[in-house]
Amino acid sequence: EATDGTPTIASVTMSPKRLTRYVDLSNKLLEQSSQDINALIQRDIVNAISQALQSTVLGGAAGTNTQPAGIFNGAGAASALTFANIVDLETTVADANSLADGACYIMHPKAYGKCKTTPKATNTGLGMIADGEMANGYKVLRTAGVFTKEESGTPTFGVAFGNFSELFIGIWGNISVEVDPYTQATKGMTRLVINAYVDAVVRNSNAIATAMVK
Repeated sequence: EATDGTPTIASVTMSPKRLTRYVDLSNKLLEQSSQDINALIQRDIVNAISQALQSTVLGGAAGTNTQPAGIFNGAGAASALTFANIVDLETTVADANSLADGACYIMHPKAYGKCKTTPKATNTGLGMIADGEMANGYKVLRTAGVFTKEESGTPTFGVAFGNFSELFIGIWGNISVEVDPYTQATKGMTRLVINAYVDAVVRNSNAIATAMVK
């Protein structure tokens, strides 16, 4: 007799959480009408909010009513950076039957630097953990927004592997920019306060595996 094959669809609940940053700009700069200047200001605004979102989503904080949980929340103590420990992340995702096309690594640039200079195994000639933009056949994305911390005076860095299409980011409305000409007025500066309302959640917790390395 055939068994029920109805899939279980994981649902997620998100709520708007305020993400804010500010950029101080010289009034002399704002007096210029060049399109290049306008593009520069827009780029600063986009970079400010993008970096804030990255450091939150790829952070280690627990979720609250005002902040999404970072994917490295609960990542545990750091382990040595070895090829075996890196491959363990792939194995964790595959063992949960959550490996999908497009899976990749996301890691801090300093962790990636160590991967490029750490042999897979000593005295074997197998090469380094990372080669070019790849590690063990998977693409490596890197950003300084990945969670870092110190353990007993030793810096440790986050490494994540998985199917990041399962990381959902919700955005409510448009990014708003409030112009504040007063706070920095004595310095001849205008402050732009950027506000966005966002949330982030991993729909399938098995789709992304994380670790801290040193």
